[in-house]
Amino acid sequence: MQQPFFLFHLVAATFVWVFVWRHACVMDIVYDEACSFRLLKMGVYRALPGVANTHWLNSFFMRLTMTFNESVICLRLHSIIAFPFFAHGIYRLAMHIKNGGAQLAFYCLAVFNPYVLDFFSVARGYGMAITFQTWTLLFLIKAVQTDFNYRQWLYVVILSTLTLGANLSYQYTVMAITGGYLLYNGITDSLFSWYTNKQKRRITWLFVLLLFLATVDLLFIKYYGKDLEFGGREDFLQSVFSSFWEYSLYNASYISLSVWLGWSTLVLIIAASIYFIIKTIQQKKAGVGMIAAFITGSIFILGIIFHLIFNTPFITARTSLQWYVPGLFTIFLAVGNWKLPVKKYRFISYVAGAVTGMLVIFHFVTNHGSSRCLEYNLEDPTRQPLYDLYAQHPKHPAISVWIFGTYNDYYSLVDSLTPRAATFKEFSNKPLKSAAIQILNESDYILMHTNTTAHYLDSAHISYTILKTYAGSEFKILRLNH
Repeated sequence: MQQPFFLFHLVAATFVWVFVWRHACVMDIVYDEACSFRLLKMGVYRALPGVANTHWLNSFFMRLTMTFNESVICLRLHSIIAFPFFAHGIYRLAMHIKNGGAQLAFYCLAVFNPYVLDFFSVARGYGMAITFQTWTLLFLIKAVQTDFNYRQWLYVVILSTLTLGANLSYQYTVMAITGGYLLYNGITDSLFSWYTNKQKRRITWLFVLLLFLATVDLLFIKYYGKDLEFGGREDFLQSVFSSFWEYSLYNASYISLSVWLGWSTLVLIIAASIYFIIKTIQQKKAGVGMIAAFITGSIFILGIIFHLIFNTPFITARTSLQWYVPGLFTIFLAVGNWKLPVKKYRFISYVAGAVTGMLVIFHFVTNHGSSRCLEYNLEDPTRQPLYDLYAQHPKHPAISVWIFGTYNDYYSLVDSLTPRAATFKEFSNKPLKSAAIQILNESDYILMHTNTTAHYLDSAHISYTILKTYAGSEFKILRLNH
């Protein structure tokens, strides 16, 4: 099955990469991208360590491309380029799975997930983080399955550094790898080998230094920047699993399956982990499945411990991308090891894998968005409404808080949109506050997002004309007839 699977990988990765390019070219800039852009454009580098929005590798590459061009597509180049490396890493992981049907199902679930693909089309660190995590897992497998090799473990450290540099939330992954390294030393050699082997100590201190620097930055963000509150607070299952599947289903008509998928994923990971623990005890050797199960389980256990002791939010939505690759890998490694007792019926596993792959591809083709990112769906579109507003030559424009961030942090810096607009806060089903009302009363044109604003204007008997609406969006441009 290897050759046909490689050809499938080549065609699939090329097809999806074209989509990633198109998505990145068509989609307007989102607020998180604009926020990073403003800090870099204005040279406010001292603020970067205290902002959770800072993904270090993402900021580095944004600053690099800004030297040549400040267009949105150029700001996203590093995320786009990361995708083929991610796809090939998934292919390499799939080759560890023994059953061809399980290989195909794992590959399609990882590569054709529209929610995952969103992050390869925006200037954020999540796409690079899951890419480096995938390759870290590959090199970790190679390092664990041989006698201690300094160079192999150094590769693991470097890739772990790049993973954390792409996104600090992947600290759980790196902590799991560090724990695995120490456990590996204790199992493969005497406990005192750490003291006698200089290279082992060096790798240990590199891991410790990496985690120390990441922890310092996270604490700085939490207590100084007060900007580390994204995540789930109560329901572990909903936060870690169901939220991820809800986004992955991408507003499809069957989105209600997210809860069922969440429970199923948790049960399958637990079952696969128990299977690999038993197998490791029987064989007295940690195989690929045990390595994947250890990393996946550690991510979950560390999340629970940090939540109970430090009240750290559970990973959720985009931060729960962290469990996806090692979790799926654990499940399908176990599935790949299972064989039907009757040989002539073993084709069923290939059929099941092919059907799973086709369903995932069908979901991707029918539900992906070519012009918007699901995580930032409420902000879309950003460019056209702003330019339509300023085409009216307003004297006192007011812009909804839902789009003001991209105006203030990107469009106002790269283009001359004058005079400067005021912003007002509006939320669905919440009346406008006095500050927002005062801004509206002083404005001649409004770019609004919710009907709350229109309700206020009607109740205050302020005449207005709707100049433009946008399909699939709540944004409207109003001219006030004071």
